[in-house]
Amino acid sequence: MSQRAYPGSEPPATIAARLAEAAGTRWHAFWADDLSLLERGCVQWRHVMSSRQLTDVHLLARAVRQGGRLVTLD
Repeated sequence: MSQRAYPGSEPPATIAARLAEAAGTRWHAFWADDLSLLERGCVQWRHVMSSRQLTDVHLLARAVRQGGRLVTLD
């Protein structure tokens, strides 16, 4: 969101402030990163199109494991 190519890009400090605001709501919870994408059944790899999706796949798998939701700012 801070990259110039991103429409409506903002300085990193502004984005950090927005993230801090979102993390301060009652709907936010921190989850420890105790997930391996190599665990059997964790990911349906046939749906992953490229390595560029790995971060999103990892975050989605964590949300599913915790019974939560994945929300992104991009």
